[in-house]
Parts: sequence; C-alpha cells; structure tokens
Amino acid sequence: MPLFKLFSFLTALFLIIAPLVWEWDKLICFTFSATMWLLFFFLHSRDTKLSNQRHNILSINAVYQREIEALQGNFDAFDNGERFLNKSHEYAYDLDVFGNKSLFHRINRTVTYDAASLLADKLQNIPETVSEVLHRQEALTELSRKNNFRTQYLAVCNNLSRGKTDYKSLTENTTTSLTSRMSLIAIYTSTILTLTSIALAAFSILPWSLPALMFTWQVSVPILLFRKMNNASLEAGWLHKTFKQYARLLQLINEEKFESYINIQLKNSLLGGKNSLQAFKSLSVLLEKFEQRNNSYALIVFNGLFLRDLFLLRDFNQWRLTYLCHMQDWVMALAEMEARISLGNFIFNHPQYHFPKLIETPSDMLIRAKAAGHPFIPFDKVVGNDFMLEKGRFSIITGANMSGKSTFLRTIGVNYILAVNGMSVCAEEFQFSLFKLFSSMRNADDLTLGVSYFNAELNRI
Repeated sequence: MPLFKLFSFLTALFLIIAPLVWEWDKLICFTFSATMWLLFFFLHSRDTKLSNQRHNILSINAVYQREIEALQGNFDAFDNGERFLNKSHEYAYDLDVFGNKSLFHRINRTVTYDAASLLADKLQNIPETVSEVLHRQEALTELSRKNNFRTQYLAVCNNLSRGKTDYKSLTENTTTSLTSRMSLIAIYTSTILTLTSIALAAFSILPWSLPALMFTWQVSVPILLFRKMNNASLEAGWLHKTFKQYARLLQLINEEKFESYINIQLKNSLLGGKNSLQAFKSLSVLLEKFEQRNNSYALIVFNGLFLRDLFLLRDFNQWRLTYLCHMQDWVMALAEMEARISLGNFIFNHPQYHFPKLIETPSDMLIRAKAAGHPFIPFDKVVGNDFMLEKGRFSIITGANMSGKSTFLRTIGVNYILAVNGMSVCAEEFQFSLFKLFSSMRNADDLTLGVSYFNAELNRI
C-alpha cells in the first residue's frame, strides 16, 4: 500500500505540472489529478485504519500473554510497587503489601504512575465508612464480569507513558496572538487570494508568476514562525502517543454501560460538563496533523495553498486555552478506572475465592473466618484455618518455630485488606467489621544506634 500511495501522490503532482510545462490539456489533467488526490487520501486513511487494528490486536495479545504468565506465578511483567514500601507503616511492611511477589505485585495491572499510586493508596489505607466498602465491592464485582472491557482497557493502557507527567508545564508560553479574530481574518484572506490567483491563472486570466509569488509567500510565512512551530511540534510529539490512547480509553468508557454507583459517578465526571471525550479526540486529531508535518511533500503543498501550519498552531493554542485546566482531573479519573480494573481483574482470576460479608451494624464481632488461607499460596496447596476475633478479646497464637504462626497472622491481615477493598478473599466464609489494622512482626535490633530487639518492639508498639 505505501507504494500505491507514493504513486498516486506523484501522479497527482505530475498532472498539475504537465499542462504548465508541455501544454497538455488542462481540463483533462486537472480532472485526473483530482482523482489521484482522492485515491491518495483514501489509501492513506485505509492504511492508517489497518495499522491501528493490527496494533490493537497485538496489544490485546500481550495482555493475555501477561495474564497467562501471572496465573503461572510469574509477575515480572508488572510493577511490584517497591517504591511505595514504608517500613514504618502500620501494616504494609509486615503483610508484604509491596515488593517482589507482594500483594501489590499480584494485583497490579496498572501502567501509569498515577494509577499505580492510587492502587497503592487503596491497599495501605482502611476505608472510614461502611458505604465506601460496599460501593467498592459493587463496582469491582461489576468490572470483574466485564471481560472484554477490562482487556481492551488494559491493552490501550499498555501504550501509555509509565513516567510521571507534568501537565502544568503545558500552560507556559501559550501563544495567544494567533487565536485572535484579526489573525484569523488575515490567514483566510491570504489563503483565498492564493487559491483565487491559481484558479484565474489556470484559465489564463492572470500570469502564473502571481500565484507562484503567493505560493512562495505562504510557504515562507510558517518559516518566520519556525521557533513557535518547532516548540509546538516538540510538545505535540511528547503528547501525541499518550493523548491518543486517552481518547481511546474515553471511548471505551463512553460505550460501556455501568450500573454500580461509583462507576457511573466516574463516567459522569469524564463525560459531563466539559466533554473530555470531545476534547481528547480534538487533541488527538491536532497532534496527528503535527506528525504529518514530517512529510515534506505535504508540508510544502498544504502551507503553500492553505497556510496549514498557521491554522494548526492556532487550533492547538485554542485547545490549550479551552481544555487544559481540566486535564489533570480527567487523567486522574482514567487512572482511577485503571486501578479499579486491576482489582476487578484479581477477582476474575480467582473464581474459587468468596466475597466477604461486611457487618454493617455496630457489633462486637471484628472477624469471623472459615477455612481462610493465604492468597500467596497456590489454592491447591493452601491449608485453611478458622478464626474469630471480637472486641475486648485477644487471641494467642502459639507453636514451634517454622510451624506457620506468622503465615497465619498474615493470612488474616491480607484477607482483611482484600475485604475492605471490595474484593473476594481466600476463605469459604469471611465476615468483618471496619477497624484499624496494625501489625508488628518484622522488628529488628540496630547495634549501631544501641537499639535492642526489645527496644525496637516497644518503639513499634
């Protein structure tokens, strides 16, 4: 297809030049030239569509391949969240929430920095209200059943930037002169005069020297604004890949029907008021046009005839002035959905787990578990244990060294973290109330600071 595109483009140009050089019939040449231009744009559109479809299929295949590896116990493809590790946290360090083969490592399917941070925040903070837990459970249950939506979303996310982005920097050096009414009038006037002179010259009413002069002038104008165009182009190159994927994520959310309260709320925050889908689509189109500037043939032709660079720079700055202030909120909402999909995906991957029951009314019961097992142990090898904990009471876990005391304590703690996040747990039954979680299992002495193990234990408590 690239050869056909090149052939149609060169043929269209040749048929424009031929009547001027060899005095061929103008009507016939211009008619066939227009036909070849239409063919060129059709082939270009078709080529782009097929390329996008191929890329989407490869991305989906990559999602499935990573999930197969994860089900086999290999989580190397995913971020282990080691940067979130805090040894002084109430429970995260003791319960292996972060780090290699940790809870985060097994759950995490996020790609973006913001989504990973949101997921980490959920795992290391206990919700304050019953309604928050119930809304989470409802939303994640819904997402766990939407297999196609989750896969498509993760496939698109795989193409997003993994680094932290600074959207505030985009507001700097915003060109406002080209967005004024006078500049628009000037651009349209120059373009109309150029096209009119070409049409009149084609019918021998004006000499070709005049449209040639106008064409040269319009090619030269963007050169005078080279610095501004270059800065905008560099910025567009930085944004193009990311925002194109954001537009696809928004399209997926827009097409999906949600029933859970917080999923509907998230969708409304993206598509209500200032329409983020329209904003991202517009930006994606603009940035694709910036990429097309790399085609020197098209750059000369479109600037010479239509002052395309000036229109592009004007539209780009107008977009920034209109939508940029909403950008961060939209990106964080998409990151929240990315984090929820990670949690919903964990539920889908563990159909043998059961959903816990939250005790909504005040009760002395804190935890009642039946056949609870550690989620890190393969399900066919895990040994379940019953456990009950009430307010005002405590349990003493005793046994020989290496008999599984710490594993049992982590079993209850990790399942509780899953439960408060609205996820299924590794237990036949699991009832719980909301309470503060604290653990102290990995204290160590420090001889350099004169801290004994006993002193470290006291400091921790």
